[in-house]
Order: sequence, then structure tokens, then C-alpha cells
Amino acid sequence: MLSQRTKVQTSSNQEHGPVGVESPRSPEPSGTLLIVDDEESILSSLRRLMRRDGYRIVTANDGESALALLDQQPVDVIVTDQRMPKMTGTEFLRRVRERFPDTIRIVLSGYTELDSVTSAINDGAVYKFLTKPWEDDQLRSNISEAFHRKKLDDENRRLHAELAAANNQLASLVKEREHELQMGMNALDLSRRILAMLPCPIIGLDGDGMVAFTNDAAEKMMGAPLLGMPARSVFPSELNSALANKTDFDLPLSIAKKDYHLLCSQLDCGHETRGRVLTFLASGSNQAS
Repeated sequence: MLSQRTKVQTSSNQEHGPVGVESPRSPEPSGTLLIVDDEESILSSLRRLMRRDGYRIVTANDGESALALLDQQPVDVIVTDQRMPKMTGTEFLRRVRERFPDTIRIVLSGYTELDSVTSAINDGAVYKFLTKPWEDDQLRSNISEAFHRKKLDDENRRLHAELAAANNQLASLVKEREHELQMGMNALDLSRRILAMLPCPIIGLDGDGMVAFTNDAAEKMMGAPLLGMPARSVFPSELNSALANKTDFDLPLSIAKKDYHLLCSQLDCGHETRGRVLTFLASGSNQAS
């Protein structure tokens, strides 16, 4: 435990905010820790304490040099002193939050300054406030917790990004299928219109022998509405007998004193028969008349 703050004489270039890098002993560090303090003794103590946990440690003596470092490399967790030259720790972390919002930010200071620290915490600029002097195990535990929080946040961002990408892909597929469906509906509507305008009577039967489609010429030929009616109730007995054979056929037929040549074709879907199409072609005598 560090019992007091001891000012260390630094070289002239350190007074302007040098940046130091501590190479961890672990070949695969679990994350990058940035320590910001204007006293070199504090930086040295924290480096010695935290190196055992396998972090990649980088340091800076003030907020400006720390921001320059953040522009050059990613950092996971930041621990900063509150009272530093040029800008306070909370001011520095507010700027970090704006430019590097994914970092986890901690203030470690012997000066409470409750108003500014509380405001920074409420604004979301500070994740946690810790006091000096610190207890080694407690500090290590808090920083470990911060790295765990960072990993969870990163995972949540990754999952949200994947979910957003999946939603975008799904929306694109839905839009494509809606377009295809609309085109199919347009084609079906056009087909119905064409069939309705054909001069020869056409009747469609479903698999149960109900009239599922009819055009204007068929309605005129039969002299009554046909749609939804059972074939046996509206067709002459000769036609119903032919339909009972369940096969394609052509048949000369007289309806309402007019002669037709009837073509019956089955509508097959794979191994299933879904219905039939009846096409009534006028005979030569009708055409002549």
C-alpha cells in the first residue's frame, strides 16, 4: 500500500507529458490499461502493481499526452489522477468519453472534489471513483472488474451489430419476396383479365368438382352465375358423366341450343390432381350463325 504521494523530479521532456509503455510479461495480455498521473512515483507504483495481471500498460503524465496516445492506439481501461496540470482528470475523461466512448474510465485520486467527480459520474464520463492511498488487492480487483465490464460491453456491441446486420438482411429478403409476390399477383390479375375477355367459354373446377373460375363467355353460355357452384348442379348430365372418368377428354356438346366442342384438361401438381379446365370451342355451325 502506498501511504503518501512523493514528488519525483523528472526531466524536462517528462514535464511536457511523456508517454511510456510497459511491456507485460504475459505473451497474450488480456487488455490495454492506460494510467495517467503527473507524478512519476505513482506511475511506477501502479505499473509494478498491475504488471502481474498480464495487462499491456501504457502511461502518460497529463491529459493532453494521454489523448494523443489514444489517437494512436486502442485502450480498454483508463485510470487517471484527478489533479493534474492543464486539465483535471474528470475533464480529461469527459473528452475521452466524447472521442473514445467504448473505454472504461476510472478516477484514482487523493482529492475527492465531490461536486466535479459526482457530476462526471452522473454524466457517464466516469465509471468508478477510487481514492488514494489504495489497498493493492482492492485496486487490482476493481481494475479486473473494469476489464470484465469492457469485454461484456464489446460482446454486446458485437451481438448488436450482428443482430442489426441480420435484421437488415431479413428486411432486404422480405422486401425482395414482397416484390416477387406483387409481381406474381400482378401476373395473376392480368391472366384473369385475359381469360375473362376471351370469346370462348372457360370454366375451372377445383379438386372437389366446384366451379373455381369462370369467364364472361362461360357465364353467358350457362345463363347463370357459376362461381362456387358444384359442377353436377349446373352442368348437363352428359358432361357430368364425362367428368366422372377423371381423365382428359374432348366431347361434342350442346348447351342452350348451341353446339360446342369441349376440351377437358386436368391440372396436375406433382402426383396430385388439383382440378380441371374446361374449354368450350364453338362448332362450325355456331360460328356460321
